[in-house]
Amino acid sequence: MDHRDYVAHDALGLAALVAAGEVSAGEVLDAAVAAIDARNPEINAVVSRRDDAARAEVAAGLPAGPLTGVPYLVKDLNAHVAGLPSTQGVRLFADVVAAADSEFVARLRRAGMVILGKTNTPGFGTSTSTEPGLFGPCRNPWDPTLGAGGSSGGAAAAVASGSGRRATAGPHCPTPDPPVASRAVRTPGDTVPEPPEPAEATEPAEPARSRRRAIAGARARVERARDDLHVLRARNRMVDIGFRTWERDT
Repeated sequence: MDHRDYVAHDALGLAALVAAGEVSAGEVLDAAVAAIDARNPEINAVVSRRDDAARAEVAAGLPAGPLTGVPYLVKDLNAHVAGLPSTQGVRLFADVVAAADSEFVARLRRAGMVILGKTNTPGFGTSTSTEPGLFGPCRNPWDPTLGAGGSSGGAAAAVASGSGRRATAGPHCPTPDPPVASRAVRTPGDTVPEPPEPAEATEPAEPARSRRRAIAGARARVERARDDLHVLRARNRMVDIGFRTWERDT
């Protein structure tokens, strides 16, 4: 399987190819490893890997499941993969190696997935930008001069770059979930659809007034949410600076 075939399929597509015998799980794994080798030096999305262990698991035979043979990248935050570091993105836990899988990871394995490595995350997931002092910044694969958002920046960058077809991502308190547009979540071939042409107004006056009031209320809520987001981002930046200072001084 070459890179073009690999990135042309999502996780379900890859699983279907393996189930149909069109490709082997080993071929899919080799394509994933090659993709990470090619892109990760530039974007720093994957921070720990288990290529040899993954190959051994594939060679020994994977469980029969709905996603057999699909490589998976686990976010390095609150999820443990046996034999890999569980750092939470901070130097304090740089030498902590998981002795066993989290239940979440164990379920992925039972579904037939191949755990390939772990992705970059800000310290304790407390920032909307993935720039931990331990691993360094994660870059946006569409423009490496930009960041990839957070706290799932490593997962987003890995999938968007074609390095992985599936990865852990999710909000972790107290980080607000930033808009999708600020993350590196587009994948090759994605397009932004044009907005539909506005329909002619034919509704009676009263429903039209109700609609305008509803729109005005929605806009006010959006403005309040935007103000709240700015406050949260500022707070998270201060927390991130505090963690970095603490790590430097300890």
